[in-house]
Amino acid sequence: MQDDMLRMVLLCCDDTIPVASQLVFTLKTVCGLTVGEIAARLFTTEANVYKRLTRARNSLRTSSTIQNLTPTQCAARIPATQQVFYLLFTEGYLSVHAETALRRDLCAEALRLTQMLAEHPLGQTPSTYALLALMHLHIARMDARDDGRGGLLLLEEQDRSRWDQQHTGQGLA
Repeated sequence: MQDDMLRMVLLCCDDTIPVASQLVFTLKTVCGLTVGEIAARLFTTEANVYKRLTRARNSLRTSSTIQNLTPTQCAARIPATQQVFYLLFTEGYLSVHAETALRRDLCAEALRLTQMLAEHPLGQTPSTYALLALMHLHIARMDARDDGRGGLLLLEEQDRSRWDQQHTGQGLA
């Protein structure tokens, strides 16, 4: 994997720790989400997120695979990596922050990372392509979702002429 952030996500998604702890640790440490944002995305409490974060840190300190991942280890971590990217995208697409419903930077980064994963032979799976398509289709509607006052418009309220045809095409390809 050529991208440093993608490699970091794969390293953090260590299958010796529970998936929920992998997600918490990666979203906090690599993606920079707050504990509150992570708790909202995982439908849990901030206290639970802190506990999972501590357990994951302790487990990763003693992990023997932190230096070099084999292709088999990378392949086993792809599903958790996809979940991280989906949660990062979701926080961008429907932020927990009242003042900023859309966080385009998070959506763009999640899309970039998922695209990089899809370009790597280990990441060329139907689930990676499906996630990439989902992201493109949602990004295509992003401008039409914004009501201009910080709120969001429902699908039936959106001006479909504002949908990004390039992203729509990539999502349907």
